[in-house]
Amino acid sequence: MNLLNEAIPALQGLIKSQEISIINKEIQNVNGFPQETISEIETFAHIQPMNPAELEKLTSGTLDATNYYKFYIIGDLAKILSSVSKADCEIVWNDSNFRVFYKEDWSLNGWIMVIASQLT
Repeated sequence: MNLLNEAIPALQGLIKSQEISIINKEIQNVNGFPQETISEIETFAHIQPMNPAELEKLTSGTLDATNYYKFYIIGDLAKILSSVSKADCEIVWNDSNFRVFYKEDWSLNGWIMVIASQLT
């Protein structure tokens, strides 16, 4: 049973089931030259803008709440968790890129929650 699907009606401001891409960029040494490799995962997420009070609790008031979103990601959770755990991870949604800076593993309940900031 997916608890997120049951909780969705109670969450205000939640944008339901949007297609997202999770992109990782890694630089590897190939014969003494840096070579960038990009991996991409296509999946779905429920998306919610963060309010200032939530962001202040998370960061002790050091960040402005504009352009921060919570992504409740569903899909192949083992692969997604591995991907969002990497240092240079971005989410592409609605023709915008978001830098992942926080994640919570709720995979036992059917999702992973990620907080990301929109890149300008």
